[in-house]
Amino acid sequence: MAHAAAPAARLSDRVPVGVCICVSFVFLCACVAPMLFAYGPGVSDGASYALVFVANSVMGLPFPIIDALLLGFVYAKAPTSMQGRIAVSLIVPVLGFRGTIAVFLAALALSTVIVLCSARIRRIPRADGWDTAEL
Repeated sequence: MAHAAAPAARLSDRVPVGVCICVSFVFLCACVAPMLFAYGPGVSDGASYALVFVANSVMGLPFPIIDALLLGFVYAKAPTSMQGRIAVSLIVPVLGFRGTIAVFLAALALSTVIVLCSARIRRIPRADGWDTAEL
């Protein structure tokens, strides 16, 4: 993903965080959803390693911009004492491949709905406006 990090760094000062997050979450849902169908009931029945490989590869494209914008904004606004808790919130339970993907997709879809419905998130400004933004 090093190749995607350079454009993310350049865009981080010019792209409003809220719009980027909305687009990224919709994109992530579109990438994760097909992985629910990559495996049949048994691991060897209907396994589509190519689908998982492609979905995972494409899914990672927005991560550098998400890191640069969303995490930059959150860490810039969060008190130092809360930053460890933010990092811990990224844990996903171990339920097997299909179970983990289902939990991840459900959480991601719910997060997407929240992000899309929140005018406050959509209006998070570019980096030069973070001082005036409220959490």
